[in-house]
Amino acid sequence: MNLDKQKAFIIHVIYIAMILGITYFSIKYFLPLLMPFVIGVFIAFAFRYPIDLIQSKLKIRRVIVAIIFLVFFYAVVGLLLSLIGFKVFNSIAELFYSLPALYDQTIEPAINTIADNLILHFPGIQTYVEEFLYDINDTIFSFVKTMSSTAVTGITGIAGQLPSLLIKFIFTIVASFFFTIDFYKIGDFIMKQF
Repeated sequence: MNLDKQKAFIIHVIYIAMILGITYFSIKYFLPLLMPFVIGVFIAFAFRYPIDLIQSKLKIRRVIVAIIFLVFFYAVVGLLLSLIGFKVFNSIAELFYSLPALYDQTIEPAINTIADNLILHFPGIQTYVEEFLYDINDTIFSFVKTMSSTAVTGITGIAGQLPSLLIKFIFTIVASFFFTIDFYKIGDFIMKQF
């Protein structure tokens, strides 16, 4: 009897491990591939009631209402993404352009003033202060260099992902049009399968 319990336990553990493994690989590898279609289904589901309402009130074919609704929706989404992207790009560019001026006009004079005051009050530490200033300038320069290379790497990474994102976005748009136009046909087909 004890051996049967151990066998059953091992079988249950292997079964759960297999289910968890399949779930993990499905989420990691298949969900990103299917995500445009999943988003398309959610968009179709979200717009089902407004499209039905407009269609029943105006007595216009569902296809026409769905197309107009989705074109308007994607125009608004495109406009918002463009405005947000433009604002983010301008803010980042302005930040990078203002860094040298910020250093020249604010940070360097403050450091020099502190160093001059230290040298004035403690003349014996002039060599240490000059070495300290050199180290600070070197540290700030290396920080700016690292930050710039990180920013360039990030921008390059984003630029490398743009074609893939654009293709996924196009698939999402096409899927949402098909799912919205044929929402009830697709729903009926899925229900007949069960």
